[in-house]
Amino acid sequence: MEAACVSRPNSREADRVAESQFVQADSFFKARLLNYDFRVSHPTHHRIIKAIERLSELGNQVKRRFKVLDVHESPLWSIASLVRIGEVEMLLATRIGAIPHPIRRGTLGPAPPSMGLLQRNKLAVGGAVQRSQQRAIEAWMSAITLGRSYCHANSWTRLAQIRLVSLGVTEFEDFDRCPKQDATSHLIDTSKSQFDNAEAFFQRSVHSYAASLVPLTTSEALAFAAHLNEQSNEAVSRFRRLTEFKTGKWSIAALVRSGEIKELTANAVQDIPVPKNIWDQSTTHSRRQQVRSFRNRLVSIASPLRADAARDWETAISEAGKQCIDSEWTARARRLLQQR
Repeated sequence: MEAACVSRPNSREADRVAESQFVQADSFFKARLLNYDFRVSHPTHHRIIKAIERLSELGNQVKRRFKVLDVHESPLWSIASLVRIGEVEMLLATRIGAIPHPIRRGTLGPAPPSMGLLQRNKLAVGGAVQRSQQRAIEAWMSAITLGRSYCHANSWTRLAQIRLVSLGVTEFEDFDRCPKQDATSHLIDTSKSQFDNAEAFFQRSVHSYAASLVPLTTSEALAFAAHLNEQSNEAVSRFRRLTEFKTGKWSIAALVRSGEIKELTANAVQDIPVPKNIWDQSTTHSRRQQVRSFRNRLVSIASPLRADAARDWETAISEAGKQCIDSEWTARARRLLQQR
């Protein structure tokens, strides 16, 4: 059932509540992540991967606490939360980048890592660092864009500019000309531009990649499914960043597109062909068992994606109702839900 249209919250009350939640989120950030004693003892490749996952999950917990401030529609604290999210990402990049090289365990004790192990570790650590740095830059750029659209030049927007310059990023909007009457159209233009960029990333990294491999082994097939899921998550995150600008149509469009990406990824995962090593089994019974097991593992990856897709479409319809928006994207969300 779609929600009825409601008025926006009182700005003064929204600022007060948002400030209180920001202070709580900031305390959580400092206690749980900034002062986190992150060490990897006896760093094998497996332990390094687990450490990156553990640190990333902790970072996600912190970011979620800042992101909930968006519901209050307080420009000042929405900008502050974006700046803090950027700092969380840079802290993750710094901590992950400081992880030592892996060691091998041999009969005579620790040994230097092989070239293959070093390369795998470099890809894992370097990729995680690069993704966090890029997300930090995008958060700070979003903070500056949001600040300019509301004509809020303050300590948070200046901090975002300082952080970007420290990373060699100098092309961002200034506040010299900040016409308030153009704020809404500026936000819409920015949202449309970011939507197009997110769409280009999706087409390049997920859509074109989905049918690009014929797996030879079970492990290769499952690694392909995991990588496809990871690329899908990155594409979805690029669309979801549009909600920071609070432009109704494009925020709803981002939700609908996020659901479509998850649905496409689920279909692509379940369409991965049975690998050659299973068909080469000596007996029919063994082949049937392994095919069934392989398909079940693919379903376990695809099913949560389908459920998330449906939730995104339902949320898009609900948000459209609250904001009195009826567009081609809400019609598309309804149609996709009906087709399930």
